[in-house]
Amino acid sequence: MKFYRYIFLLFIGTVLFSNKACAEEEKVLYLYYWANSIDDKVITQFEKETGIKVHRDYYDTEEVLESKLLSGTNLYDVVMPSASPYYAREVALNVYRPIDKSLLPNWHLLSPMILKPLAQIDPQNKFGAPYSWGTTGFVYDKDIVKISQSFDLQTLATILNPEKIQQYANCGIMLLDNPQDMFEAVSVFLGYDQGSKNEEKIRAFESKIQNIRPHVKAFSSNADKMISSLILGETCIVQMWSGEALRAIEIAKKTGKDLGFALPKEHVGAWCDLFAIPKNARYPKNAHKFINFMMRTDIAAMNTKATRMASANFNSKKLLPLALQKNKVLFPDHTILDKLKLSQALPLKLERKLIRLWSNIKANR
Repeated sequence: MKFYRYIFLLFIGTVLFSNKACAEEEKVLYLYYWANSIDDKVITQFEKETGIKVHRDYYDTEEVLESKLLSGTNLYDVVMPSASPYYAREVALNVYRPIDKSLLPNWHLLSPMILKPLAQIDPQNKFGAPYSWGTTGFVYDKDIVKISQSFDLQTLATILNPEKIQQYANCGIMLLDNPQDMFEAVSVFLGYDQGSKNEEKIRAFESKIQNIRPHVKAFSSNADKMISSLILGETCIVQMWSGEALRAIEIAKKTGKDLGFALPKEHVGAWCDLFAIPKNARYPKNAHKFINFMMRTDIAAMNTKATRMASANFNSKKLLPLALQKNKVLFPDHTILDKLKLSQALPLKLERKLIRLWSNIKANR
């Protein structure tokens, strides 16, 4: 009897050990994110502190990420979508796993100023944790573009006026290849509100952009291309996100170029990148450990110093060099912060129409 009792206890112990082993995830994490958006030293530090090996993969267009998410991929444990319109649409399509805030003790470090607008597209901030944020404006070559009362880049009235921007058509004007951002900015500038008819807004938007199209050299959302075009003198006015704008300004300074950054007063477009966990992620516990680590104040400061992108952890600003703390591209005045608005996801039918229209505009048709 003692022998059988011993076998039984051994069996029970094996089962319990197996269940515990199954509950423990392999020390690995698969991360899919924008290139140059996380400091390499931060990844190394996370691996050292946790023993979790991070396998990295990069994308340069949001459409690539979205297509993989919609295919139900289980290739990644943490992804970095942009808030609008992609993340907003993806939340509605149920492609993300709800985050467990009990596994994110650093959640309280995130600024309500960032969480509040995100809650409009993700109620209760259920599926994503904000990582970085910034504005969208115009970088210009100060030696070429003469800012004055008659040519003021702090108003869309200048950019949307063909007679004004044709002055700098030869030196090169580049707009972001992002129809929704432009559509929303133009709609606000023209005085349309949420209740306005979409068809009317589309027609007005098309008219405004087609009027200036002959004077626009290129459209791009590739950060390296936008920055290099300014440094090499291929463009003199480029619509750009603030993180890339600051990098461009700093790189240009080393080459003797003096670049400025202007935000249109009518519509201060905001962007925000988040961390989210795909529904089919293989290592969700490791994903939570990574996201919580990235919220840490010291880690947030490291990332801002390396990427020139502001963190959703506002406390991290205190750990930055004084020059960065005072930088108005990185940290705009509160009068501007109060106006920040994330783009709202458009109805699918309107979005498709806008994309087709944008393709025709870029092709100069």
